[in-house]
Amino acid sequence: MSKGNMQKLLSRDNSMILRGVAILFIMLHNFLHVSLFGFSKENEMAFSEERAHAFFDAITNGSNFWGEFFSHLGWIGVPVFVFLTGYGIALKPPIDRGGVITYIKRNYLKLLALMLPAVLFFAGIDILKGELWPGLVKRFSYLTMLTNFAYPYLSCDPGVYWYFGLTFQFYLLWALVGRRMNGKNLLAWSVILLAALYALAAFGFPQSLSIFRHCFTGWFPVFAIGVWLGISNKGNNLVPKNIWMELILFFVLFGVVLLMGKWMLSWVFIPIIALVWFIVMGLLLLRTRFFSIAFRWLGNYSACIFVCHPIARLIVRIVVCPRLHNIIALVVIYFILAIGIAFLYDKLYKWILNKFKTSIA
Repeated sequence: MSKGNMQKLLSRDNSMILRGVAILFIMLHNFLHVSLFGFSKENEMAFSEERAHAFFDAITNGSNFWGEFFSHLGWIGVPVFVFLTGYGIALKPPIDRGGVITYIKRNYLKLLALMLPAVLFFAGIDILKGELWPGLVKRFSYLTMLTNFAYPYLSCDPGVYWYFGLTFQFYLLWALVGRRMNGKNLLAWSVILLAALYALAAFGFPQSLSIFRHCFTGWFPVFAIGVWLGISNKGNNLVPKNIWMELILFFVLFGVVLLMGKWMLSWVFIPIIALVWFIVMGLLLLRTRFFSIAFRWLGNYSACIFVCHPIARLIVRIVVCPRLHNIIALVVIYFILAIGIAFLYDKLYKWILNKFKTSIA
């Protein structure tokens, strides 16, 4: 890429590339780690030494490397969305005192409009299966955006919608204390929460650790990085410079992320290192016209893809899997189906959002 064509990595358009890559990771992860494929389980919310050993044994014994990788580590796309949430929030105008309630209400309704049709779909599945209680209570409790704090008691399949609660909690946090989020405070809270996460991992409290990771507490350091870059405007300096250095850094960070998953006390910091790896990946993708356009397009629909990929997964598992056993073919069908449903879902989401326009103005 010539100097004249260099683009700011964290511009609105190019942040879509990061979203596109991250949603691809999440899609593949949530499809491949289901038990019927036999790949290694993830260590996303809590660390399991047994799962870590199973993953490393699999990739060193000639198993399907990418199947194992996305199944076990595909969740590292989540920090990208957390980071971009913080970055986007910091770039928006400050909230005055009179606007806090309106700000919270507007962002809640946007998340509700995005999630509600999918919740109704899975509630319909619950009704067909006869799981009226406590299934429907758990399902609709997701609409409070606060069930993360009660994990796993209010968790239900698909569990991926916990992320809506996480996002709302960051909006809520910003509305209440955003004015105090300067560089020093962001650093201090990040250190405190990382120390707490580290302690939970070190002293073996998997249940508490999982609750910590399902809520804003476990992802605050990544969010803080986004807020800091947004406030300081340093993201504008992140532009492609030397492709060889980027390639070296890309492969080094990839190896580091893999190795960090082997030990509990290094696993704690994977979201931060994975975020840097994705940013370097974004730098490389900016150099290629085809991939930058493709991932930018994918990123533009990433929110609806996130909502719809569990629906596509359910359809593939029930309808396609009993008849087709080729993993590559299944992944392709699942990907196409998820994109197709998301494209239609986007129209529905915008229609619902339009109905809320008076409330969220």
